[in-house]
Amino acid sequence: MTRDTLPPLHALLALAIVTVWGTNFVIMKFALGHLEPLTLSALRFTLAALPGVFFCKRPAGWGNLAAYGLLIGVGAVAAIGTGDGGARRGEDRERRVAALLLGWDHGA
Repeated sequence: MTRDTLPPLHALLALAIVTVWGTNFVIMKFALGHLEPLTLSALRFTLAALPGVFFCKRPAGWGNLAAYGLLIGVGAVAAIGTGDGGARRGEDRERRVAALLLGWDHGA
């Protein structure tokens, strides 16, 4: 059995995602006019991690978590600070590789 039409709930969810992503760029441009880039980056990481405090299990070791944060934070700032046009794409690839390498459970 196949469907030829998109259910209305799925269309509304897709519209909500597009709206959130679209307004993100406007808000970021506005925020960068009022805050330093490093301050804004720290604020974004803090706000993104805040729900994890309540819903995620505490990590067994802090070494991998600290290395991931350092690599992503410093790497992103360094890549964007160079003014490289492809920095965002490179940062996305770095993030995936770092998540795979540092997030590996090592059989535990």
